Amino acid sequence: MINVRLQIGKWCRVPTDDDGYIAVKGTIALGNTFVDQAELSNLIPDTANLDELRMRMCRLNGFYALVRKTPHGVFAAVDHVRSRPLFYASVNGVFYLSDDAWWIQLQVGAEVDLVAKDEFLLTGYVTGRDTLNLYIKQLQAGEFLLATISDGGVSIQTSSWYRFWHTEPDDCSYKSLGDSLDLSLTNSIRRLIRYANGRQIVVPLSGGYDSRIIAILLKRLGYKNVLTFSYGEAGNRESVYSQQTARVLGWDWCFAEYEATLWSRIWNTSERIAYQRYAFMLVSLPLFQDWLAVKILSERGDLASDCILVPGHTGDFVAGGHTPLIAKKGRSASVKDAIVELHQRHYSLIINNKVINNRRSRWEGRILQMVGDGRVNDGVDLANVCDAWNWQERQA
Repeated sequence: MINVRLQIGKWCRVPTDDDGYIAVKGTIALGNTFVDQAELSNLIPDTANLDELRMRMCRLNGFYALVRKTPHGVFAAVDHVRSRPLFYASVNGVFYLSDDAWWIQLQVGAEVDLVAKDEFLLTGYVTGRDTLNLYIKQLQAGEFLLATISDGGVSIQTSSWYRFWHTEPDDCSYKSLGDSLDLSLTNSIRRLIRYANGRQIVVPLSGGYDSRIIAILLKRLGYKNVLTFSYGEAGNRESVYSQQTARVLGWDWCFAEYEATLWSRIWNTSERIAYQRYAFMLVSLPLFQDWLAVKILSERGDLASDCILVPGHTGDFVAGGHTPLIAKKGRSASVKDAIVELHQRHYSLIINNKVINNRRSRWEGRILQMVGDGRVNDGVDLANVCDAWNWQERQA
């Protein structure tokens, strides 16, 4: 038996000829062209061939979760960065799939995965397919799932269709790489502009490069309805840089001031608790600092009800800012170097708990399992493996 429940956010559901449906949350593109509702049923065929499914998924672009339900099973997939998470469990012959891990927990019980719990305390997230619930799993970034009804219950297969894996360009000149980067960034902002279609685009603007490049490209491509903002204590350095950048670009700018009394007032509200439950979802430590700014600006009327928030999160990662310093070209390296580097850098939130930190072999073994068959012979390989792990486990 297969039980699917999709309830968070807006899902577009289209019936298929086999008495099933395809449901999409978010936006799918083929190259730079968005897929409309009428085309959804042609995206993913009703097949159990994993190679065919992987080939179809590799053609897709955008930020989305995708589910195809048929009389004999269900296919589910998430995008390159798992922007819309999906969760699943199989207990007593029943398969559950949902965008709400809490709903699945109501069906299967609330038994804590003790290894995942310790990992969460060290990292702020749970790696791999695990969650803090022993029975519930998550689809990883760039992964799809095929659950098929069989005589013995439900058969589950998962497969990666995308990995953040380094390839060396034919032309490594500064101009060639710069032109390629500019084209990729410009195409992504052009897609954003087509998606926004005149709606307000809101950029949380800091003093860093990540958010500034978004604001600059929106200006270059001529989009008009843009709001930028910053937040924190009055006069903080990031907000000063943010306001200066907005002034130069000619964008509207606003500020959400944070005070201790404000945090005290909102902390025990049902709204804060609901956000925490949504952002946590049994896998990730919620981030509150941006949430409060959005709450303030929304209540003040600065944000349109249908606005699109476009933060510059993790641009530093894509640019190589998280690459280990020891990953130097020409340097010999091994998988052990990658495991030690990832363990030291990411399993570090708790310093003084000897019980958790003394289980170093457990965490290094877990990292090795996630690294998989990545070969490490030199510094370039080391950077590649560390970035691939970081992309799938931390950034997503």
